[in-house]
Amino acid sequence: MSFPIIDDLMNQAVNDGVARDVVVMLADDSTIRYAGAVSAVGGKSAAGADVDRIFWLGSQTKSIVATAALQLVDRGLVDLDASVSDILPELATPQVLEGFDGDQPLLRPAQGSITLRMLLNHTSGLAYDMFSPEIAEYMRINQIPNIIECRNASLETPLLFDPGTRWTYGLGVDWAGKLVERLSGMPLDQYLQTNVFEPVGMTRTGFAPSDTAEAMPMTARGPDGQLTEIPFALPAEPEFFMGGGGLFSTARDFLAFQQVFLRKGVTAAGQRLISEESYEVMITNQIGDLEVTPMPVGVPSLTHPVNLMPESVKKWSLGFLLNVSDTERGRHADSYGWAGLANSYFWNDPASQMAGIVVTQALPFADPQIMGFAERVESAAYAQWD
Repeated sequence: MSFPIIDDLMNQAVNDGVARDVVVMLADDSTIRYAGAVSAVGGKSAAGADVDRIFWLGSQTKSIVATAALQLVDRGLVDLDASVSDILPELATPQVLEGFDGDQPLLRPAQGSITLRMLLNHTSGLAYDMFSPEIAEYMRINQIPNIIECRNASLETPLLFDPGTRWTYGLGVDWAGKLVERLSGMPLDQYLQTNVFEPVGMTRTGFAPSDTAEAMPMTARGPDGQLTEIPFALPAEPEFFMGGGGLFSTARDFLAFQQVFLRKGVTAAGQRLISEESYEVMITNQIGDLEVTPMPVGVPSLTHPVNLMPESVKKWSLGFLLNVSDTERGRHADSYGWAGLANSYFWNDPASQMAGIVVTQALPFADPQIMGFAERVESAAYAQWD
């Protein structure tokens, strides 16, 4: 199916320096309806670029690892609402950060236990430094490495609040990845390969690019607004596989995974990837009366302030951000999706049977120019969808 408006939007975005490389792909529950890519050549857009270039998923990894964790729930190996302390003793006695006395963090024992549901819905109290000035300061004082370094020490941070009492975006799914490893007896990469990637048909997804020559280059936008190519790679020998953000993939592979959810948890081959019960908790509100709140900046080199779809109240399931009401660009209420740190964005709309993804590779996250472009692409998709 042809979407000439999207073609034009991609060319304009690259010509105007909004992004160096762009891939857009749209699908229904069985078919790729649109695939387009544009890449900068000599400072100008060149249509017909490879739509199957590899990119860093970043936090798009979370929905995949959440699915893996729910497979273990389906097998009776873990309860969503039981304390994870027996499986993850590191989380048995968490501390809550209440502030600082100079360079001395003020900590107290947390009230209540952390459960798998809390790890997946971001109510555990665990937070990323990039979205929390308090955690960023704690990590600075204690010389804790950023999560992207994939070192176990990166996970040694306190909570921002007692488990289950608030929502904040953070390290929960990284810990859920460790839980998958311990319950399955398999490294996370092997577990995902056997239990998710192979059943779904994701042949080019893993914790390292399957072909570095075909990977989109990472870029960063400087103070002058210009994008510059920067070196980027995750550790070749990580101390742990980053379940919250370590995967690389292609738009086609990732949409194949999202199509599973348009088919209510069933792969293209007819295999149930997760149970009907687990499918429901993956796509419905799992934080009750709490709301997803705007995300502040803790590390300016990695992110801008984040407030996706400000026109809608937002919730979190056990894998996705949910919009409670219709959005201005066409997304229906009860749609779900999320994003990757390098400014890739995706959505699933069950009412329209549409899955979409807009891929760029640029830091910091929530780049206003790229987000505006992604919103225009989404509007154009809905304008022509039937």
